[in-house]
Amino acid sequence: MNYENAYNEAKFLAGLRRYGEAEEAFHSTFNSLELHVKDCRSLEKGNEIRHLVRSWAKENGSDSSKVEAAVKLLRRYLFLQMLIAQIYELGEEETKKQTRWGYCMITYVLATELMRSLDDIEVLQIENAYIRTHYGVLLGKAGRWYEAHRRLDEAAAYLSRSMTRCNSPVSWAIIDLHRAEVFLLSAQNELKKNSTILQDPEVRRKSLAFLNSTHQLLERAKERLTIEQRKNVWWWTWLYELQLTACVCVAKLGCHREKAILKKEGTNHCRFGCEEGMECVGSLRRGQQLSELDPFRQSRLVSLFMQFMKYRKKCNNHYDKTIETHCNTLQAAKESLQIAVDRRNDDNSNKKQDERVSDYVNSVLESAKKQLNTQL
Repeated sequence: MNYENAYNEAKFLAGLRRYGEAEEAFHSTFNSLELHVKDCRSLEKGNEIRHLVRSWAKENGSDSSKVEAAVKLLRRYLFLQMLIAQIYELGEEETKKQTRWGYCMITYVLATELMRSLDDIEVLQIENAYIRTHYGVLLGKAGRWYEAHRRLDEAAAYLSRSMTRCNSPVSWAIIDLHRAEVFLLSAQNELKKNSTILQDPEVRRKSLAFLNSTHQLLERAKERLTIEQRKNVWWWTWLYELQLTACVCVAKLGCHREKAILKKEGTNHCRFGCEEGMECVGSLRRGQQLSELDPFRQSRLVSLFMQFMKYRKKCNNHYDKTIETHCNTLQAAKESLQIAVDRRNDDNSNKKQDERVSDYVNSVLESAKKQLNTQL
C-alpha cells in the first residue's frame, strides 16, 4: 500500500472539513498498517497503550518506511481529533468535546512512544516539533498552561535541531502563533470571571500581561511570515483571526474598566481606544480578503467583529442605536455564511448563491467598519 497517498487523501479530506470521511480514511490506513488505534480508546492506562505500541514496533520495526508512515499518520490524526473537538466546542457539546480530547491524548502517547523506533533523526526532530506544538495547544485548551508552554518549548528545541527546518521562518512563525494562542486562552480564562473580580487591579494586570504577550508574539510571527515571498493563506488568516480575538478580549476588559483605573492602567498595546479599534478593522479587512472563498473562516471573522462591536456598545455611556443595528446585520451575515457552510458540507454548494452571500457579507462589513472608523 502507498502510505504517502493514503496520508495525503486523509489530509485533503480534513482540509475540506469533511471530518467524518477523513477519520474513516485514517482508520482504514491504520488497519492496513495493523495498528489498531480505535482499540486503544478502551485502554485507560498509558502503560497499556505503550505496551501495545512496543509490540507493534517489535513486529514492524525493521520496515523504517512503515514506522515513519505510522508516526506521520498519528500526528495528523491527533490534529484531526482537535479539529473535531473544536466543532463540538462551538456547538457547546462539552461531553463530546472531552471525549475527543481524550482521543488526542491517547494518540499523543501512541505517536511519542512509536517515535522511539524511528531511524531517521531528521524525521524524528520534525515530527516531534509538529506533534508537541499540537499537544501544547491542546493542553492550553484544557487549562494546563504551564504544561502547554513546556510542550511548546520542547517543540522549539526539536525544531532548532532540525537540519532542514531550523532556518525556516514559517516553522518558527507557527510556533509563535501557537504560543500566542495559549496566552490568549489564558487571558480569556481570566475574562470569564465576573465583573466584580475584574475590577481587582491584580486580575486586570494579569489579563493585560497575557494580552501583551499575545500581541508581541503575533507581531513576531507576522515578521517571520513576511519573509516568505509566497503568502500562506492558512497561517496569515489565522494570524488575523488571533489578532481580532485579542481585540475582543481588550474590548471586554474595557467594559469593566472604571475611569479612575483607566488612567493608572495605560499600556502601549492593550488599551481600549483608537489604536486597538484600528487594529481590529485592519485585521478584519486583511482576513476578509484572504478568506473570501471560505465561508467557514469568514463566519468566524464576522462573529469576532460582532463581539467587538457589542463590547463597544457596552463601553459607551449612552445608548447607541447605530451600533446595535450593525450588530443585528452582522448576526444576519453570520447566519448567511453558516447556511453556505452547511451547503458545502452537504455537497450542495451553489456558486451563484455563494457569490451573493459573499457580496452581502462584504457590504455589511464595510458599513460596520465605516461606523467604527467614525468613532475612532
